[in-house]
Order: sequence, then structure tokens, then C-alpha cells
Amino acid sequence: MNKLFKKAVVTSLAVLFLVACDPIVDPTDSSTSPSNTDPDIIRPTTGIEVVDFYAVNDFHGAILENGNEPGLAKMATYLKEKKQINPEHTVLLSSGDMWQGSFEAYHSKGEVITEAMNNIGFDAMTIGNHEFDWGASYILENANKADFPFLGANIMKYPEWDEKSEVGVEYTILQKGALKIGVIGVIGQDQMTSICSRFVEDIYFSEQTPVIKSVANKLKRDHKVDIVILSIHADQDDVDYSIASGNYVDAVFNAHTHQVEQQVVNGIPYIQGGAKGQYVSYISLKFDYAKNKVVSTLKHENQSLVYKNIIADEEVSEIIDQYKEASDEAGAVYVGKATDYLDRYGTLVNLANYAAAQKAEEQGYDIDFVFANSAREYIDAGDIYYRDLFRGLPFDNAYYIVRAKGSDVLNQANRNYTYRVKDYGYINSNSYYTIAVLDYLILHQNIYKEYNYFSNYNPETDYLGFLDDSSDEPIYPRDLVKELFIKAPNQTINPAVYTGDRYNSITI
Repeated sequence: MNKLFKKAVVTSLAVLFLVACDPIVDPTDSSTSPSNTDPDIIRPTTGIEVVDFYAVNDFHGAILENGNEPGLAKMATYLKEKKQINPEHTVLLSSGDMWQGSFEAYHSKGEVITEAMNNIGFDAMTIGNHEFDWGASYILENANKADFPFLGANIMKYPEWDEKSEVGVEYTILQKGALKIGVIGVIGQDQMTSICSRFVEDIYFSEQTPVIKSVANKLKRDHKVDIVILSIHADQDDVDYSIASGNYVDAVFNAHTHQVEQQVVNGIPYIQGGAKGQYVSYISLKFDYAKNKVVSTLKHENQSLVYKNIIADEEVSEIIDQYKEASDEAGAVYVGKATDYLDRYGTLVNLANYAAAQKAEEQGYDIDFVFANSAREYIDAGDIYYRDLFRGLPFDNAYYIVRAKGSDVLNQANRNYTYRVKDYGYINSNSYYTIAVLDYLILHQNIYKEYNYFSNYNPETDYLGFLDDSSDEPIYPRDLVKELFIKAPNQTINPAVYTGDRYNSITI
């Protein structure tokens, strides 16, 4: 069996070192942070300047118009029109999680969205946790194609956790008229736990607060910026109060929790604009040259794009169509028919777990249980195509075959979805059981790189393999479900068949 996905052991020494030292990292020595400034511009000593900031967060690949999702082409029209109102003093930002979520975006690994953002004229994008869903190499590929920087000031190397990773730069400096605007991008440290750890084996997220302060100070001291903006892929509660009380930044754009929210903390506006392009976050700042600072917030609101009469932008529509031709062919593959809807918190996961059990037996594994977490979206009853399966099960997770200690089995059975292959009257906490389990769960780690779901897991002794396809590559949950439909009579499945005691309890 291919051992490509075997997880290396994180040594106790490394973990103890991280915990004991708890360093305040200053990663601002990087020379790669881009600056788009003009030294020849003469700066006024009096007068007022208004700078408009528009931001999108958690777009999740919502390229096509779909109900209350306006789509990328309409969002492009909206942002381009806003930019025309104040062309010299408008900044367009993304606070992360732009790609993952639709088959159209997945098929090009985000490239279609990056190209559209180039066309729209984005100034910067903060890297979110879902940008890592296909591995850091795709972030770097998209960054090379982007006309704007990808920001990630606290994305560090591991185990050299005090060195900046090549993934994401710390900040960008924008010249808007006579003003220099510094934009800092960070990701919440605890979002390391939201990423399948095999995709971030050599990456560590440092605690964001000292990094924000250090970079903000550098921007003001060394680069003499006039305005500092924080774009953080984390919600408002994850921004330490000292950031606002210490006047490190002039505005904060949030993300990750998909909330439509705004607040003012010590005079600093914070904002987050939902998800999937339904809102654009807008903050307008008034800068006084004589006082050399932002003196007020003129606008602070989330602007809804839902059901607005917006004409799709022709150039972005053309970009989408170029990529869509290839994704349509793959996404239009007929999978089968479901007699009832597939529940993301039930039958859809049950189908995947049952299919994993069948595949494990086919590949010669003698397993006791199957474990998975929830699906991403519901799938409606009726005809199902591959793009529908993708929306429900978009992540490239592999089912690992491992030995798991009974105490971990009991603990995780109460937190996840299971399928009981063998009948047990009770689970012995000290015995070991053979399970098929999604890599996200078995490899889940805390921010110190310690296994914390299956805490007794030792990859050197407990890893047995993974469910693979004919090319010895991992077969993902959506593809296992696809196989189940194809094998079903008339390619029709009644989801109710995949409910009951075997899916509700690991003991009889």
C-alpha cells in the first residue's frame, strides 16, 4: 500500500519547546512584502482625503449566480462601479476563503477566481484556512498568477516556527493619491485546527496579536504609512482588545465565521460581511493631512448584493465561461437518483461511511468501525450530478485505516458520525480496534501540533493504509458515494436505508 500520506510523528521535545517558550515572534524581517508607492508624489500639509475600503470575505467559490448568491460577475460589476466613484482613493480587499466551495472553483484549483480578481482590481487578499484545502503548493501557484499580494504575516515555517513561511507576505503598502496605506494580513492561530494537518505539516500559525503589533509598528516607523488596515481571517472576538486600544490600526476587516456584523472598538471600526458574495463590507475613512491621521469613520456598513438588479460584468463573465467549459463537462456526470434529500448531518455522511466500509472490505481490510465528521451542505432529492456531490462533500479527505485505542474510539464516537461494521457489546478503553477514519479526524492537532482527537494515535505503529482508487491515490468521500449510486439498482438510493442502529451506536 502506498505510504504517501503517512503522518510523521511530532516529537515531544518539539511540542514542549513550543509550549515552554511561548515566544513573541517578530517575522517582519522579510524583504518580500510588496510596496506600490511613488516617492515623487508631493504630500499636502493641509486638507482632507477620503479613502473608501471595500472587502469580500468567505466567498467560497460562489462563482455562479444561485438563488441568494449573486455570483462573481455581478460582484465584479458592483466593485468596479464603486471604484469608479473614487478611483484614486479606493482599496479592494479579500479577507480569505475565496476558492473552496464550488466545483467550478475546485476544478481550476482557484485559478478562475484569481484571474477574475485580477480583472476587478483587487489590492490584496488575506489567506484563509480553506486556501490550504489542496495544499500550500496551490496557494503559491495562485499567488504567482495574481496581480495582488497574498497576505499571511503569521504563517510561519515548521518546525522552524520563528521563520516566516514562503506562503503569504506580511503586508502590502498601497499608494492612493498622496497617501500611503499599509495592509496587514493575518490568520487566526486556532485555525490551524480547521485544516487537515497533512496539508500543513511544515507550517505553523503564530499567535496573531504580537505579529499585528510588530508589523503595524514597522509600517508606521520604517515606512511612514498614513493608514494601517488589518485584514484578518478570524472573527471580531479573535482580535485582542489591545489592537484597538493601542491604536495599532485604523480599521479591521474580519472573516471566517460568516457573520454579518460590525462594531466599533475604541473608535476603530470592525466589520465582517457574511459569505458567498452576499455582502460587500464598506468602510470609508477621513484623513486629515494637517493632523496626519484618520479623524473619523464616514461609512461603516455591509452592503447587500442579494437580489439586486446588477448586470453581470462582461469581462469577468468571459473569464468564468473559459473555465466553466471544462468544469461543466466533469460536473455534469450523472451520479444517480436519491428518493429523498441527503442530510449533511445524517444520511449523506452515512452513505460515505457505508461506502468506505464496503471499499475497506474490497481492499482486504478487516475493520470494526468507520468515522467521519459532518458534510458541508445538503443535497436535494432527485437526480444528482457530480457537481451536486461536490457541494455536499467538497473536501479532499482520505479515509485512513488505523489501529485506534478504545478510549479514543469512545470519545470520538460521541462527537462524530460512525458506522458499526462489527457488533460489540461494549468497548474496552484499553483495547485497540481497526477503524476507517477521515484523515482530518485521525490527524487532527491542536495549535502545538499535538494529536488531540485520537490522542493515543502513533503513526509509526498504528497506521495501516488508506482507501485508494485504481491509481493508488486516495479515494475521497464524494467518489465513494458516487460508486455506491452507480452500483445501486437503477442508480437509485433511498437514504432511509442508511439510517438506524448501525449508524447511531458503536455497540449493540
